[in-house]
Amino acid sequence: MVTQTTLNNLESVLADLQTDKESQLKKVAMLDHQIASVTRLIAELHGSFSVSDLDSPQQDKEAAEEATTKNDPKLVTNTAYEILKERDEPMHRTEIFDALAERGVSVKGHDPLGNLSAHLSGDKIRFIKTSVEGKPGYWQLRQWADRKRFEEPRPQQRRVLDVQALLSGDTA
Repeated sequence: MVTQTTLNNLESVLADLQTDKESQLKKVAMLDHQIASVTRLIAELHGSFSVSDLDSPQQDKEAAEEATTKNDPKLVTNTAYEILKERDEPMHRTEIFDALAERGVSVKGHDPLGNLSAHLSGDKIRFIKTSVEGKPGYWQLRQWADRKRFEEPRPQQRRVLDVQALLSGDTA
């Protein structure tokens, strides 16, 4: 039988999750708008180039491929994973950003550090946002989550864990 406290805890967790979802949907809508704006700009620029503006079609193709590869979100997250794995401890997003730049991987946009955090938070299978000594902005690998040397889960994560423990009957 489920107690009123358990039900209240579940409702609180649900409300938090719905709030997080709404926030993420707003971010997605903003990103969709930015993507549409950049797509329109690219289309306009393609229409304004003449053949004499390009050195050669092959050079233009190679430059476009290199630019796309160096700013590819998957490349960003894969390289960040390698960097964190090599360091074997949480890193601040500015440290990750600098290490990516050293490897020739760029994160573009109006707020590159924010974009880096967005890329990492989008890969929940491999990355967890954390804090070190109470300072926010750090990232660690999910596979390290059971290590005791890193900080406790954030309050919302702790509530979910508490509710899961209540439901399983584990109150220790």
